[in-house]
Amino acid sequence: SWFTNKHSEAVVSICNYQLLRRDRGSRGGGVCAYIRGDVSCVRVDLNTVNDKVEIMWLKCSYHDQLYYVACCYHPPKACYNTDDFVETLSSNIDAVVTENLQPVIIIVAGDFNMLDTTFLERDFGLQQVVSQPTHGSNLLDKVFVNRPDLYTTSVFKSILKTKHCAVLIQPVVDEPCRSLPGRKRVKLYDLREHNIDCLCHA
Repeated sequence: SWFTNKHSEAVVSICNYQLLRRDRGSRGGGVCAYIRGDVSCVRVDLNTVNDKVEIMWLKCSYHDQLYYVACCYHPPKACYNTDDFVETLSSNIDAVVTENLQPVIIIVAGDFNMLDTTFLERDFGLQQVVSQPTHGSNLLDKVFVNRPDLYTTSVFKSILKTKHCAVLIQPVVDEPCRSLPGRKRVKLYDLREHNIDCLCHA
């Protein structure tokens, strides 16, 4: 997110969305999530091996289903031992699974750079659902879920000035969408580069 304590939530807020963030405190890094207003969501603090590890866990409830979402960032040149990140994420997932008697949906998402993430699939049965490169020819931005049957993914160019692509995860719709009668007015934004530059400047 690159957010620091200098970025007030009033400046970066989005109407009808709750902002949850974990700032790094220095240039770069940090993670955040915007949660739609009709989703009940709180940040949960799980044990960490190293405070510099950038993982933020969210506990969300929507339509009587419980979700645990991990927002992760593992920098290319981490100031901690890579094993600390792996150990923290592993112990966190263990805690989520053992502390909940009811079935939960687990989503682990973020920029993992070149971290070997096979432990998430091997040790926890999570499945990585992003299949296209997200940074040049590399797949750095990944999403792991314990219910891959519920989601579809797509990767496309971001409207931001970044080498990373945007990743969209959507729920699988059981029934085909029925077209509604009448017309609907929608807003389309002019995403040409000079307009994006003006937005960034503002």
